[in-house]
Amino acid sequence: PVPPPPAPPQNGQDPEAWEPFESRASFDFAQYHFVELQSSQRNIDTALDIWAASVCEFGRRAPWKNAKQLYADIDRIRHGDAPWKTYSLRYTGPLLPGTPPKWMTQTYELCTRDVRRLLHHQLGTSTFKDHVDFVPYRQFNHSGNRVWSNLMSGDWAWSQADTITQDPNTHGCAFVPVVSGSDKTTVSVATGHQEYHPVYVSPGVLTGPAHRAHGNGHCGQEPWAWIHGV
Repeated sequence: PVPPPPAPPQNGQDPEAWEPFESRASFDFAQYHFVELQSSQRNIDTALDIWAASVCEFGRRAPWKNAKQLYADIDRIRHGDAPWKTYSLRYTGPLLPGTPPKWMTQTYELCTRDVRRLLHHQLGTSTFKDHVDFVPYRQFNHSGNRVWSNLMSGDWAWSQADTITQDPNTHGCAFVPVVSGSDKTTVSVATGHQEYHPVYVSPGVLTGPAHRAHGNGHCGQEPWAWIHGV
C-alpha cells in the first residue's frame, strides 16, 4: 500500500522554510545584524548573550552561543541549485631565496559554484525577457554610420554566428558568449579588512542595461567565484 502523504504544516508554515536557521526569529536576527547593521562580532556576541539571558528562565536557549556559530549558519545558506563550494589553494613550487613574496607562502581560499547552471538561471528568468539579443546584428544611425552598442552588435559576434552555421550539428543553435570579469574589494565587517577578489559572469546576449540590472532577486552580473587569503 502507498503511505499517506505527510500532514500539511501547521498554519501553512513549512518548518524548513528558514533552513538553515531554526526559525523566522533567528533568520531576522541574522538579517538585521549581518546585513542591515553590519554589526561587529563583539556586538553580535553581546546581543546573543542578552537573548540567551531572556529565555533561559523558560528553559530555552538562543540559537547560537556566539557570532562564529551565526557565521557558520550564514555560510550554509544555499540559493537555488547552485551551491557554493570552497577549495584551499597554496603554491607548492620552489621558494625564492631570502624572504619570498607573501603569495608563495600564503594559503588562499577559493569559493566557486557551477557557472553553467548560473548562466542558465540568468537566461531563464523573465526579468530579462525583453533585453536579450539571440541574433547578432549590425546597427546604423540615421546618417548611415555604424553604431556599436551591445556585444551582439559587434563584428566578433557576427563572425562567430557564421562559424557555427558551418557545422550541421549546430544548426538551430544560438551563439551565447560569456562575459566574465574580476575586481578587488576590501571587506571590513568581522573579517579584519581582508581583500577579496570576486569574479562575475553574465550572458553576452544581454543588452547593456540588463548587464547592469539589479533587483527582483536577479542581477545582470552574478558572482560565481572569489578568492581571498586565509
